[in-house]
Amino acid sequence: MCFDVANAKNVNDIKWFCKNTWLLFRFLSMTYGEEMAFFIE
Repeated sequence: MCFDVANAKNVNDIKWFCKNTWLLFRFLSMTYGEEMAFFIE
């Protein structure tokens, strides 16, 4: 899920990015249905 870790300034930035990326994908999965959940899980 962490696509941009190389650009993160520190570990906290990496954790923030990963968390928000995961939340974004979860939101998309709930919005667009089970076909998105396949790529998340």
